[in-house]
Amino acid sequence: MQADEAHTLDEGARADLWSERTRSEGAQAVHTWSDGPLTDGSARRAVESGAAWYVVTRLDEEGTDRILESLLDEAGATAGVPGLPTGIGAVRRHGEHGERFLFLMNHTGTDAEIPVGGDDLMSGRSVTAGRTSLPAREVTIIRER
Repeated sequence: MQADEAHTLDEGARADLWSERTRSEGAQAVHTWSDGPLTDGSARRAVESGAAWYVVTRLDEEGTDRILESLLDEAGATAGVPGLPTGIGAVRRHGEHGERFLFLMNHTGTDAEIPVGGDDLMSGRSVTAGRTSLPAREVTIIRER
């Protein structure tokens, strides 16, 4: 693609920066180009008990989100913290006596409400209503009950 050029895939995602011509031999073309000089978008090929994906371009944010959501759905992945706002990282760890600790990181510039409760080990507060406030660019650790 040229520097100021962008193309659209059949499902509406916009792509820029690069693209490449592929052949879907033995693979299923999941999306194709709706404009521009190329024919295949992303392709999926069965590999033993799983699948491999190859995306032949840089997609816009919405297109990337849609592909990632479909990959996670296909893999049966579920959110570790349902309802987690965009930009919030969460890692769960287990202690040697069965305790559960949730490490939360706010990578955004705005405060967030996280749908979890327990003991906030950073502030010493107990969160019983199931909503933990996490300020912008802050980290906290929740001991879950």
